[in-house]
Amino acid sequence: MLAAANESLAAVHAAVAKLPRHYRQVLSLRLVHGLELQQIAHSLDAPLGTVKAQLNRGLALLRRALPAGLAPALAALLTPDRGL
Repeated sequence: MLAAANESLAAVHAAVAKLPRHYRQVLSLRLVHGLELQQIAHSLDAPLGTVKAQLNRGLALLRRALPAGLAPALAALLTPDRGL
């Protein structure tokens, strides 16, 4: 089970690394560091609406880039107090 989780995590990291920089930044701050949207906006000095749009678009790109079986794992990562 741990090996599968590590494999899933590696696939998510690899897929995020291939995204455009502005999506990568927002996704990293949310998924890896667990920041809230307001914190991400503040750290990037960007409007909250921009951060929300980048997160939604980045997640859509990420879902398309990942194998179908990893979508539930991605959803679990997005629950509050969770991260990579």
